[in-house]
Amino acid sequence: MDLKTALTERLQEALEIYVASSDVVVEGAAPDLSDVQVSVEIPRNTEHGDFATNLAMQLTKRLRRNPMQIAEELLGHFSMEGLVRETSVARPGFINFRMATEAATEVLRRIAEQGEGWGRTNSGQGAKVLVEFVSANPTGPLHIGHARNVVVGDIAARLYEATGHAVTREYYFNDGGVQMRVLGTTLNLRVDEQLGREVEWPEQYYRGEYMKDIANLMIEELGPEVAGSEHPVQYYTDFATREILKTIDADLKAMGVAFDNWFREISLYENGKVEKTLEEMGEKGLTYDHEGAKWFKATSHGDNRDRVVVKSDGTNTYLLPDIAYNEDKFNRGYDRIINVLGADHFGQVPSLLAAAQALGHPGEKLHYIIYQMVSLLKDGESLKLSTRSGEFITLKEMIDEIGVGVVRFFFAMRSPDSQMTFDWNLAKDTSMENPVYYVQYAHARCCSLFR
Repeated sequence: MDLKTALTERLQEALEIYVASSDVVVEGAAPDLSDVQVSVEIPRNTEHGDFATNLAMQLTKRLRRNPMQIAEELLGHFSMEGLVRETSVARPGFINFRMATEAATEVLRRIAEQGEGWGRTNSGQGAKVLVEFVSANPTGPLHIGHARNVVVGDIAARLYEATGHAVTREYYFNDGGVQMRVLGTTLNLRVDEQLGREVEWPEQYYRGEYMKDIANLMIEELGPEVAGSEHPVQYYTDFATREILKTIDADLKAMGVAFDNWFREISLYENGKVEKTLEEMGEKGLTYDHEGAKWFKATSHGDNRDRVVVKSDGTNTYLLPDIAYNEDKFNRGYDRIINVLGADHFGQVPSLLAAAQALGHPGEKLHYIIYQMVSLLKDGESLKLSTRSGEFITLKEMIDEIGVGVVRFFFAMRSPDSQMTFDWNLAKDTSMENPVYYVQYAHARCCSLFR
């Protein structure tokens, strides 16, 4: 039993004895207080005590007495033994309690005995939950802009695990879009550049130094003759994707996050799931043709306007593979599907929910956690983050310089839907200005107490 529950029960016992005593009589009879709720709370000002109750003030009208008098009389029937060290009464009738040391240490002893099992429940009863998060394009290493997604998604997964759910962590990487061709072209040109050839850079390419590192690795691994000879763009895309995903996986594990599934967008096309989803939508009358494009009747299912799924040039919009991906998740038999998305994807959520329900899936099974994007403040300067321009601080740099615990704590301090500026200098600070300092200091003291 926790201290609050134990104290509440002691107060309930004191109230029953008090009411049964001969001196508590209203109009010739003992009052019926069976419906009185005995509540104990932590006071806002902890100088008043560890816990407090307003029970005396609840009884004022019923007992027709001053709450200060009621409080004193109640305490006359209250047993402090082994639980409470000190009591006091404060106007207008609060009763304050300071807990006995042996009671608190008994709670700590039970927590220590339970270890990692403390605080866990089996309320989920093994229900299958998929948490899909991070899902950054494999076009560069993870940077501070992705860190909030990492922390929010992993916290959600850990909470579900702690409540008895069977959790699967999934990373979805978009390897089917135009950006992957840009990635392959960039590596091709970087290889040529590293081999001393003349290179003419297109308007769109990835400028980060990491692409030079991958080019050097490719030359070293395959040899200059192979790496520098003529190959399709996909050849370079595949090599770059492989190396970038290795880096992403290593950085995530350094953050304490290990994924169960790595799901490729391109697989939805290779196994025909995108085409099958479009056919099913057509069979159910969920699409129509207009001006050469194919539209989803989203307004019939809760969205504010209909959405294009196939453009007039025959190419799919981003919405169609996302609908197919959700279909794949539902077909894998999950009881709950959690998708963690940045605020820039907020507009897609009504369309995806509408499509899921239109295709016959219970809406309550699909949930979206939307987090606001992060801005970075370092040395008093606000920095912009861009993988394409190469202007970013990698997640690895962040972990190495600040530490995993501090990074996770800073992102856990704010609700995902709140705006956030990550103050790099504050995160590194070891003074009372840094909120993590309090936790680290408390942890150090707890370790000392256990020793």
